[in-house]
This record gives sequence, C-alpha cells and structure tokens, in this order.
Amino acid sequence: GSAGPVLVHINTDDTFTTGGGDSRSDQAFSLPNWPANAPVTIAAFSPDGRYLAAAPGGPLPSEAVVVWKFPLAHAVTLPKAGGGAVTHMVWSADGRSLMTADDSNRIKVYRIPGKTPVYSEDINRGVEGPITAIDLSPDGSWVVVAANSIRVFAWKLPFMNTQLKAWGRVRAVFFAGSAESAVTIDETNSAIRWLINHGNVKTGATLDLGEGTGKIG
Repeated sequence: GSAGPVLVHINTDDTFTTGGGDSRSDQAFSLPNWPANAPVTIAAFSPDGRYLAAAPGGPLPSEAVVVWKFPLAHAVTLPKAGGGAVTHMVWSADGRSLMTADDSNRIKVYRIPGKTPVYSEDINRGVEGPITAIDLSPDGSWVVVAANSIRVFAWKLPFMNTQLKAWGRVRAVFFAGSAESAVTIDETNSAIRWLINHGNVKTGATLDLGEGTGKIG
C-alpha cells in the first residue's frame, strides 16, 4: 500500500519533528540557512516528501519562503519581491508547484526548484476581504482562492476566471482529486462540491455538516 501522510510538528525552538505519529519513528532536525532569530509561522511538506517549505514571521523583513530538498542541506530562498508575510502555503499533489498567499492578498505560484513565480496576482482586499484558503489542482495548473467569493482559474489561462458564492464565508477549500472538482467548507458548516468544466462551474452536491461537528475555522 501507499505510505501515509507525513506529519510535521513545529517545536518552540523552530525545529521540526516528522513521522507517522509513532514517537519511536519521529526525527528532529534543524533548518539550515534559516534567517537568524526568525520564528517559523507556516510550513508544509510536498506530498511526495521531497521538499519542505517554510516561511519566517515576526518583525524581521521576511524573505517570504525558504525551500529545502531532502536530505536537508542547501536552502533555496524564494525572493520576497513585494507582498506581505505569508499566511497560506500549499503544494500541488505532484510536488512540483508551490502556491502562497500573504497578508497583502497577493498569491504566487512557483514551479520548484525555480525561484521566480510563474504566476502572481493581487486579490483586491477591499472588495474580496482577506484570503481565507487556497489550493492547487494536482498538476498545479488550476488555482482556487477563497475570500468573500471563491475564484477558480487556470493561471496559464487567466481569462478563465470564475467567481462563485458559497452560503457563508469560506474557511477551507481544496480540489477533490482533480481540477474538475473542488470542495468548499464555509462558516455555516456547509460543504459544497463544485463541478468545474474549463471554467464553467456548477454545484455538484451540498452537505450540511451540522452544529454537532463544531464550527470550521
């Protein structure tokens, strides 16, 4: 069978612990070339476990994102080039693309190990509000961004840009195994599956998760 998900634990001393939940198999390691005195605010392993990406926070000027390839050695720094502190980070399922969103509502897509974004866009914070969730399709070609509305588009084809309205403010969004289906979970505890056909989107199914599950986000 396939290996289970890689778990990452960020410790107070800015080291990480990884493993499958069994403490005997966990391993701790430091992050080489990490900015001095900078706390780790967000981190993510690529699904194939080959890369680790992390973003520093705090009052120091952030270099946005640092990426390591296993085994951890030389770090690749993705230049900040505008924008604010990174608030969201996600890998495509194939482990080749990394997407970030920052507190200025700028999204960027990188094709790792490249250091320059292949796509960048500012989401109007005054109109859309702050970004609450992002995801990439498995091959990294489609983007979904949630704020006051949900935007689904192919970054290589920016004219394919569909805006959707969930029943409440979206707290989580993800592609459901392909670029043809996305799921949102909003503040009303409603899960909606959206069917995507080259930018034409319709509601596929809805599910009320109920109050018993607790509010999402």
